[in-house]
Amino acid sequence: MKQNRAKIIGLTGNLGSGKSSVTKILEKYNIPVFDCDKISHMEMQSGTECYKEIVDFFGDGILDNDGNIMRKTLGEIVFSDKAKLKKLNEITHYYICKTVVNGVNEIISSGYKYIVIDAPVLIGSELENFVDEIWVVYSDFETMLSRVSQRDNIQIEQIKKRLENQLSTEELKSRADFLIENNGSIEELEEKIKNLINK
Repeated sequence: MKQNRAKIIGLTGNLGSGKSSVTKILEKYNIPVFDCDKISHMEMQSGTECYKEIVDFFGDGILDNDGNIMRKTLGEIVFSDKAKLKKLNEITHYYICKTVVNGVNEIISSGYKYIVIDAPVLIGSELENFVDEIWVVYSDFETMLSRVSQRDNIQIEQIKKRLENQLSTEELKSRADFLIENNGSIEELEEKIKNLINK
């Protein structure tokens, strides 16, 4: 890592592990966060190159009456078909990575200690090689199910299906430089984050 530049952190974890809670704490301590989910939403807006590639592959059936991609419909398709999920990831990751890398490079020498990339699919993507450290946030299985069920109001079986399409917690842990266990309170989580950013 070069001196006088921020350390680039790749933050990842499974659905319901609490990455959003971690990023809120990081932003509270003035650490810039690039949220790949939000960037994905932006890249999939009508008229973008990413949008065109997705519609070309999946067809007009994923569009609403205004021509926007119905993410829930697209999600139902890809989470029941691993080959289609792989294709969607291939399309979106190219544009997400490009946007993130350009954005990070713009502020990397601006005096920040850390820049965080919040990426649900970090492992195996181009961004894995771009970051300096990987932080994995994890929770036990029942906690993840409960969080997602309450947050998104979807059935447990659907959540399980989505988790099956992600790397297991153990696989993520094996690739981590630092682990953030998140089964407790938000206060406990903040204390762990403070210790991590002050290491």
